[in-house]
Amino acid sequence: SKAGKPLDNEVNGQGLSRKHLYEALHGTLKRLGTDYLDIYYCHRWDANTSTEDVALTFNHFIQQGKIMSWGTSGWP
Repeated sequence: SKAGKPLDNEVNGQGLSRKHLYEALHGTLKRLGTDYLDIYYCHRWDANTSTEDVALTFNHFIQQGKIMSWGTSGWP
C-alpha cells in the first residue's frame, strides 16, 4: 500500500495477508525499478494473519528471488 495506507478496507487490502504482501512487494519493486530487495521488513504484527502464513509468503518470495531475506520489528 502506498504511504502505509490500506489498498482497501477488506482483509486482503491491508495487513500481512498473502495478497496484500504480494501487491505491496510488486509495487515496491516497480517503484524502485529493481528485480529484488536485499531485505523486506514487516513493521507491524497482524492479528488477522497467522505468523505461519506470513513466513510461507516470504519464503515464497525468497524462492522466487524477489527478496533475499525478511525481518520484523514491533512484533510481540
